[in-house]
Amino acid sequence: MHWPELHALFKAPTDCEIGNSTSELRRQNVINNPHIVDWFFTQRFESLVKHWLYDTLGAKWHWFQYEYQGRGSIHCHGTAKLKNDPGLCQLTQMALKGFLAYKFK
Repeated sequence: MHWPELHALFKAPTDCEIGNSTSELRRQNVINNPHIVDWFFTQRFESLVKHWLYDTLGAKWHWFQYEYQGRGSIHCHGTAKLKNDPGLCQLTQMALKGFLAYKFK
């Protein structure tokens, strides 16, 4: 079961404990409560950004954007600049210039 903490937010039926809820019940809870799923996802992601990107990896900055798939599932795309970045942007530009020079010589 993915994210048992999320499913613990939904009220379990009296005859069914949260840990024993069926996949159908969990699926229905997600369908019926998209606002809770979105809130939970954004809270988890913002915690990841703070604790992993900044506290662990030492990010200088980050950018991200939430999107929704056709079926309504939230997801996120993003990037970050780390303090120990060896200059990947400059290396990429140099590689592209070399590739184009080779291709069009």
